[in-house]
This record gives sequence, structure tokens and C-alpha cells, in this order.
Amino acid sequence: MEFSTDILKSYHDRQVVLNYYDDRELVERKGFTFSRVKLTEKEILFCIPNGIDYQIPTSSHVSFQRNSQFPNYYELFFSNSRIEIYFP
Repeated sequence: MEFSTDILKSYHDRQVVLNYYDDRELVERKGFTFSRVKLTEKEILFCIPNGIDYQIPTSSHVSFQRNSQFPNYYELFFSNSRIEIYFP
């Protein structure tokens, strides 16, 4: 099921975990606390208090879906990779 990334704006003042996959292999994991999420046509921006904001570049070729097996869990699909976005 396709979702709008606008749902991410409802998350604020909490933690996020980002899992980066190439094909099916986990290649990187990041976790941090953020204050709010900003969305533009080119990126998802996690605003980090007293720090450097974290960006996830996006484009029209990205598919965004909610993972129905887990609450607060979303996936961005690129051509050969994906990013899982989890709010614990």
C-alpha cells in the first residue's frame, strides 16, 4: 500500500531508527533523537536539537510504504535499495 510521506510529520520529539539495505543486505543502521520532521520535494529532513539535521534524499522515483506487520514502521524503496524508518 502506497502512503504519503506526510504521515511522517506526525512524529516529533522522539527517536528514529534508519536501516539501509542494498538489495537484501543491511549495510548501515542509524538511530537518533529528533524534534520534528520536515518534508520537501527533494528530501525528508529530521531536525535534531542542538545538532546537524539528518537528510534522506528523495525523488519521484521513490516508493513510500507503511509496513503493516509492525506499528510505526515505514519503508522507502529506491531502484536497488531501501531504507526502513522505524519509530520505537
